[in-house]
Amino acid sequence: MKRVLFIIGLLGCFLLSACKSDKKPANPVQAETVTPADSTVIITPSYAKGYTVTYQSDGIRLVDIQDAQSKSGVIYRFALIPKASESAVIPEGYILVRTPIKSAICMTSLQLSNFIALDACNRVAGITSTRHLFNAEMNRRLKEGTTVKIGIEGSFDKEVIMAMNPDVIFISPFKRGGYEEMRETNIPLIPH
Repeated sequence: MKRVLFIIGLLGCFLLSACKSDKKPANPVQAETVTPADSTVIITPSYAKGYTVTYQSDGIRLVDIQDAQSKSGVIYRFALIPKASESAVIPEGYILVRTPIKSAICMTSLQLSNFIALDACNRVAGITSTRHLFNAEMNRRLKEGTTVKIGIEGSFDKEVIMAMNPDVIFISPFKRGGYEEMRETNIPLIPH
């Protein structure tokens, strides 16, 4: 379970750190040496398992994440495509995610804590609950309206979500329901 959370967290960090570059991928390096500016570097993880990243010559990265909770072998598939790429071909079964990611909705406090730890609160467009929110910056952002509440599980405000127009919505892989209305927005739902 910890491996799956780490892998999904790694994907979130990878999405957040992706940036536009015309450079070709460099030689593989250990994950510990990668900085956010190195988004074109091929990352070879030392410990994480359960996912693969296929680097294509056109800058597209295909990410396959195996759901360890699923007995049927569910695999989440994402095509990370630079926003500047106009004519990218997405393989069937992959969800398009435009990079770099500029804004996201966090559905859990664990997801939000990763943004706080990365000093990336400015990337959080929306959250579900403020009941246990003690971070001063996030509370300030909510008060100012730069981050908004989107409702609670099973009762999300689709219009608020669409008005924020986030690049991605991080969902909990452990909660299987309540996301039907969010899928209608065509904003990528990424398990984290």
